[in-house]
Amino acid sequence: MAFLCGPEGNKFLFSNENKLVEVWWPSSVESIIKKSNNKSVIAESAKVRQLLPPFLRAHAVKNYISDMDSELRQHLEDYRARHNEVEVCPFVAKYTFALAVKLLLGVRDGTELEKLGVPFVEAAAVPINILGTRFNRGVKASNKIREVINGIIAQRRKDLADGTATPTQDLLSHMIVEVDKRNQESDGAPTTDGDMSSDLLGLLIGGYDTINATVVFIMMMLVDHPDVYQKVLKEQMEIAEGKSPGELLTWDDDLRKMKYSWNVACEVLRMRPPTVGAFRVAKTTFTYAGFTIPKGWKGKHSMAMNITNLEKVLISVTSLQLFSLTSLYNIFRPKGNAYRNFSQNST
Repeated sequence: MAFLCGPEGNKFLFSNENKLVEVWWPSSVESIIKKSNNKSVIAESAKVRQLLPPFLRAHAVKNYISDMDSELRQHLEDYRARHNEVEVCPFVAKYTFALAVKLLLGVRDGTELEKLGVPFVEAAAVPINILGTRFNRGVKASNKIREVINGIIAQRRKDLADGTATPTQDLLSHMIVEVDKRNQESDGAPTTDGDMSSDLLGLLIGGYDTINATVVFIMMMLVDHPDVYQKVLKEQMEIAEGKSPGELLTWDDDLRKMKYSWNVACEVLRMRPPTVGAFRVAKTTFTYAGFTIPKGWKGKHSMAMNITNLEKVLISVTSLQLFSLTSLYNIFRPKGNAYRNFSQNST
């Protein structure tokens, strides 16, 4: 195991992705997100990432804002009908899962959501696959989820065939069309519907915990810093006052005005990243900072924290001003991936 410290280590790992190093996941992940024909989860994940940009890059996300707002309002109404107060963590968990299933799979039916949601909480657990352990239940739960997703895929294929669904309406349709095309052009082992269900399960797991954790940490920040809460509240109320009753949020008219709120979110992502990032494995023996890293060794970025860093962090928390991201460009990686820059809101 090699820990590469500081911005230079972070930059080295990410700039040499798929050159000197590649993403590595433990066998427990492959047990949950398994593939047919002994396909590599890592290699197949790279193929999935190629399908994501049309639906997840900034200009595409703009189209989802109204759906996100509508889904949130509906969840708040349903939750308030059964509870006197909103408990942030369970509420956000249910909301983010429903939103992810809706945007990725196009599922809006409450029964289908229930079939996916009940076993979903067991799908990630401590990697000890012994009868009765949570991980053992997680493996079984992932199988149940894949069965439900397989049924959704089969129905979507029928909808695409009879024209009631379009190839670009959501990620599921796009994935089915592109995978079928790739299978026809490739001589290797085909990607099955089971493989696609595993890919979609991986996306659901990856998006669920990160968003849930980030929203909860933002709420904690607002509770711990009343002055920050008042500024966020003022900004949000100014936007709300400009909306008609029932009018949904939009990117250009509303979200781009949330400059202070966005800075709060960025600061929370920096201070409390929702994920520690994946390990890298050396594809070949190489040298870094005078040390030889043998092929097969695992690598991980580690940001050293000294007294100077700590003073800056404390100042940053108090004033809620972001660091100069020009000088610390390779530090601010809340999602554990150098190709995603959260230093400013996309336009």
